[in-house]
Amino acid sequence: MKKYVFAFVGVFTLVFGSEEKLFETLKSDYEGKEWSKVLSQTEEMIKTYPETIFLKELHFFRAVAFFHQNEPDLANRCLSTFLEMEGNSRYFEEAVKYKYFIAEKFHNGYYGHLFGISAMPKLESMWETAYQLYDEVIMILPRSEMAAKALFKKAAMYRTDEMFDESIDTYANLIRRFSTDTLAQQSYVEIAKVYRAQLKALYLDPKYYELALSNKRKFEIEYPSSALKGEMEEVVADIVNFFAEDAYKSALYFDKKKNPESCMMYLKTLISKYPTSKYAPLAMQKITAYEFGPKKLRKKLISPTHLQAYYENNA
Repeated sequence: MKKYVFAFVGVFTLVFGSEEKLFETLKSDYEGKEWSKVLSQTEEMIKTYPETIFLKELHFFRAVAFFHQNEPDLANRCLSTFLEMEGNSRYFEEAVKYKYFIAEKFHNGYYGHLFGISAMPKLESMWETAYQLYDEVIMILPRSEMAAKALFKKAAMYRTDEMFDESIDTYANLIRRFSTDTLAQQSYVEIAKVYRAQLKALYLDPKYYELALSNKRKFEIEYPSSALKGEMEEVVADIVNFFAEDAYKSALYFDKKKNPESCMMYLKTLISKYPTSKYAPLAMQKITAYEFGPKKLRKKLISPTHLQAYYENNA
């Protein structure tokens, strides 16, 4: 009986010893960033030892190797397998980090293999998969810095897709959850950019003007000394100019139609509502032309620069 016991132990030691030795060699190649070797060795080990105790780590090593070989879609499949397997692993957070890196690649326009088959050409858009991966990161590590970055990138994707409400909601979610993160400050600015994009894509709706100003006020209250203040002001200035330009074009239309009353109404509304816009001095010039006539205008106000100075001194 002892003979059989020793024989069994000997075989077990031989088999497990072979697995352990192969894994140590693989780990060495992984740490040395020998990605081609890692891919071939992990494939061989998975085939030879399908129930090895190192199986979970094999899928992780394989994922990282694929990522560094510019095969992020294949890497993503391996990472999903790794995360779905039972048991703890020292590579758990690193795996989630790679999920985020892969999402960024998909977000930036990487095309994956058709049908997820490595032999097929890279013609499949992975844009929608990027959304899913950002969600995975947010769900798995909800309080991490990666989750904040994933929210930020996901909101940017929504803006690109002209899903404006979803974009604003995602930025607002980031601000609520990570108020002390620098990305929260940037999110206020990005919300202003979403309003600007809405105004370009859709008809000029006055509510977005009010929302943009409200967003700017909240930003200034929350982060009074933010280095992003100038950027915020530039974006809001663009929004103000959109509405001022619309009012100015309406004034010019009525001017051509020889309707000075309507023209003056739009010009005065422009100056009253959008005094900081670049069209305010032009409106002042037009009003002055109506009130004093061309000859008097030339004597009283020589140039738009003088008009701007006049306006600033009399605002």
